Amino acid sequence: MAAVLLIGTAAVIAGGNILWTCDPAIAKQLFTLHTVQVPVDLIRFHDIWGPTVGSVEGQEWKNHRKIINYGFGPSTLPIVWEESIHQTETLIDRWARDEFVVKSPRTWMSRIALHVIAGIFFDTRMDWKDTESSNTNNDSYTSSLPNAILTIMLHLGVLFVTPRWLLGKLPFEPFQKTNKAFVDFTNYMLELRAKVLEKSDEVSTKRSRTMLESIVVAGSTNLSDPTVQPLSKESILGNIFFMMMAGHETAGNTLGFALLLLAVHPDSQNQVQQEVDDVLGERPKSDWSVETDYRALQKGYLGAVLTETLRLYHPVQFVWRTNVAETTVYDSTGDSHVVPANTLFCVNFAAAFSNPSTWPQAKISSAKRADLHFSRALDFNPTKWVHTREVTDNPTHWPFGQGGRTCPGKAMAQIEMVAVLATLLKNYSIELVITEDVLKACGDDHRIARERTRDDAIRRLEDDVEANLTIAMLKDLPIRLRGRFDETSP
Repeated sequence: MAAVLLIGTAAVIAGGNILWTCDPAIAKQLFTLHTVQVPVDLIRFHDIWGPTVGSVEGQEWKNHRKIINYGFGPSTLPIVWEESIHQTETLIDRWARDEFVVKSPRTWMSRIALHVIAGIFFDTRMDWKDTESSNTNNDSYTSSLPNAILTIMLHLGVLFVTPRWLLGKLPFEPFQKTNKAFVDFTNYMLELRAKVLEKSDEVSTKRSRTMLESIVVAGSTNLSDPTVQPLSKESILGNIFFMMMAGHETAGNTLGFALLLLAVHPDSQNQVQQEVDDVLGERPKSDWSVETDYRALQKGYLGAVLTETLRLYHPVQFVWRTNVAETTVYDSTGDSHVVPANTLFCVNFAAAFSNPSTWPQAKISSAKRADLHFSRALDFNPTKWVHTREVTDNPTHWPFGQGGRTCPGKAMAQIEMVAVLATLLKNYSIELVITEDVLKACGDDHRIARERTRDDAIRRLEDDVEANLTIAMLKDLPIRLRGRFDETSP
């Protein structure tokens, strides 16, 4: 019979050989100990085309990781910065017209992330109309590359759980759409891969390459590095898809929650805007620099906002690890615990990053906290991160992971998110939408209506948050843009 043993903030179920933990000291060891690995059997559902960097271990993983790292070279980062600014400008054109209501910030931010990824991976500039239409200029495909990418991202669940042979045979629309997108995306990737290989010598000498070019060349030749082994075309496609999926989900989620938190905390939003004004001044966006402006904003209050968002609403709520041999771990009190081999560990990011003994809560009365449903949004405090986030060995906060499997796209994600918020908040503010019903119930008193809307948003940022493998709002929480310098704005 299974016995449950509590280890500080961890619990071991001896019979089931499972350990759940939110202890940051234990979590760090699980990311760095050589006896602890990723349980690849649990995540092979990602292997839609072939094995990827996320689903292999040992020497095979090292080979995949080296090839992936070629795609995240320094030459890519300025392109990320420029494309993020461009895509945000085009988004503002849509949001700022006719009191447009943004019902689901996460959906729009995920789309921006997808647009940026398309530019970095394929040198394809996605327009908003590209992902709202199935039109294509290529008669051999049923959808454009942007539309195929979007359809796949919107139907990942269908793609993960449905066998390939069955996907196109089911008569239901989601399955049919997903199958068409899958077939088209596969054909596009094979075609692009073939074009890169035809000019591999030329591509390998280019100073600036797309991520697809870098991964294809690195995965198909040894680049004078005998430790790199070529990958199959299935693994090339699989890794490209895996990087796209991870970047789309994490950046979109984080930006979506950041917008909501800034709408709920206007004082923090004002601090971001003041910093953006100080750093960027009145220079045109074409003069904004990833080398200087990004670094200043990332190290300042804007970067702190993103770090605090990742603490409170990390896009990945938990991760799995397993040990291949008996392992001794030490909890936060220094006590040691021997964990038997083949234990399945679950690291709970959400609990680790919100433990009040590690992260002091805002000074709010118990009654008020209870009235606002003990929402984590109450404890949003970016100030704690200013000038403290660059410590590489932070024992309590590791939003991009630790050890060898630290996210390879960390720099890309940070640049993208800083660029989006800086561009958005330079000339606009984000505000919650006050409904006519709320305004009427408050006797047309805008101040009371704003307070009531804010309190309701804080509650919903707890009650309406769904946490499975990733995190998302279950219901729409609408916002809108307001011109910062528009005196006629309410």
